[in-house]
Amino acid sequence: MYQDLRHNKKPYCIIIALINALKGNFENGFAFAGSNAFKATKISSVKEIFQTLIKEYKESRSAL
Repeated sequence: MYQDLRHNKKPYCIIIALINALKGNFENGFAFAGSNAFKATKISSVKEIFQTLIKEYKESRSAL
């Protein structure tokens, strides 16, 4: 499955991290962050993020 990605000359860093994690190589790939990671003020779960998005969407709709 992930062997096909080796032919890509410049894979995204997230792909490399995910492949390393898939292989069990957690020292070189379990966690990763994008170039804007320094802007983060906390670590949120996907569930929390979606709850916030839904709440903010509903609030914006009620303001119309």
